[in-house]
Amino acid sequence: VRVTNYAQWENATALQAMLGNPEANAHIEKCRALAEHVDFHLYTVEHCSVATNVAG
Repeated sequence: VRVTNYAQWENATALQAMLGNPEANAHIEKCRALAEHVDFHLYTVEHCSVATNVAG
């Protein structure tokens, strides 16, 4: 099972600042205690569109 947590960052520097934040690190350590593996990836969203037909 893979769980993905999506967050938007202004830039890579903002992500690095979060990773250096003691409160964020406390949360990350709780996640590490529950998971076999925790890693971070920075992606760039190149295209977004709005769905017009959403079932529900």
